[in-house]
Amino acid sequence: MSAGKKIKSIRMQRGETMKEFGELFDPTASKGVVSNWENNYNYPNNKRLKKIAELANISVNELLHDQTDVVTVKKVKNGIPTVIEVDGRTYIYQSPDQYRKGE
Repeated sequence: MSAGKKIKSIRMQRGETMKEFGELFDPTASKGVVSNWENNYNYPNNKRLKKIAELANISVNELLHDQTDVVTVKKVKNGIPTVIEVDGRTYIYQSPDQYRKGE
């Protein structure tokens, strides 16, 4: 599925018009901006892509390329992954639901 179709699907699942969806990113955004995204004429900028992915609880990689992030467990302590790598970025365990970016 194209990124545009995914964006449209996310908007529709939220029950929002193109104008309402666009206003999540910029109060003056027109429905034409969202229409361009949905029709694959252009992509949202990185900040907007991240927010759209967060709204759908997916990664930007999955939004754009139909690929989920690759997670590799690097170290385990007491059955808990303490260091993980996500698409080449290293994260260190802080709490059950949070990792901080490693050096």
